[in-house]
Amino acid sequence: MKIAILLLMCVTAAGLTASTDLARTAPLVSDGPGTDATITVTVLHTFTVPYASEVLDLGWLSSGYLLFTSIMDHSIFACDPSTGSFVDELAAYSYNPYPWGVTYGPSGSVLTTNDYTYSSLFSWSGSDWSQVSNPAGIYGRGIEYDGSAGVMWEATTTPTGRYLYRFVPGGSPTFYSLSQPSSFLTGVAVFPLGSGLGVILTSYTDLNFYVYQYIGTSLTYVGHTVCPSSPYPPQYSLGLTYSPQRGTFFWSYKDATGSKICELSVTVDLALQPETWGSIKALF
Repeated sequence: MKIAILLLMCVTAAGLTASTDLARTAPLVSDGPGTDATITVTVLHTFTVPYASEVLDLGWLSSGYLLFTSIMDHSIFACDPSTGSFVDELAAYSYNPYPWGVTYGPSGSVLTTNDYTYSSLFSWSGSDWSQVSNPAGIYGRGIEYDGSAGVMWEATTTPTGRYLYRFVPGGSPTFYSLSQPSSFLTGVAVFPLGSGLGVILTSYTDLNFYVYQYIGTSLTYVGHTVCPSSPYPPQYSLGLTYSPQRGTFFWSYKDATGSKICELSVTVDLALQPETWGSIKALF
């Protein structure tokens, strides 16, 4: 099966109206000691993908498949999220030699990748590639599409700091300067959280999950929790995505035995009342 056939069904579902509330360009983030939140991470299962040379960023398809990138294979793979079994493979665009980030969407596209040598975003329509300028330049790593607002979130580390970008592809970005992770940012996932949007970030050798809440135009640091170590401790934390259908997260990392993908259940106590991502999803 060609991935063009497999993923073309997703194009219509990705065609959401893009948000236009990105006029503000100055960073605005409460990145201090965090709230009184308690964050708990539970490993549901872990699998390997022996048909790929590596696993970098992750993305979730509404058709129920998990995406991941491999620079070594110059490909985007689709796999079964319960077993890791191979579903399909798409060769990355020829002008996209180092694809790290991958996400479903945006409007009119099946998936989008970035590149750490070219300042572009590359979108696959189901039959052809197109590209637009990446506001994060060559520094973007993990990306996630928020279909409810029609915007991309991108984890970015430059020579001057760590940033989180929010933008409509082809439009002006909003960016947030972050101080909490101590290593360069690798993955990002967005999900419903309380009265706003939750954002989780991963960092290459800072082996924690960093949780933020986005409301209106403000991004507030909630807290962090250590990445799980099962059965071996992670050496590098690489990518992250959220599955609305399953109410869970998928995390990619590397340990002493190679690349792994892990499905996670995450529970947060926002100090007012405990909520799980699954229960939050049921409210929306």
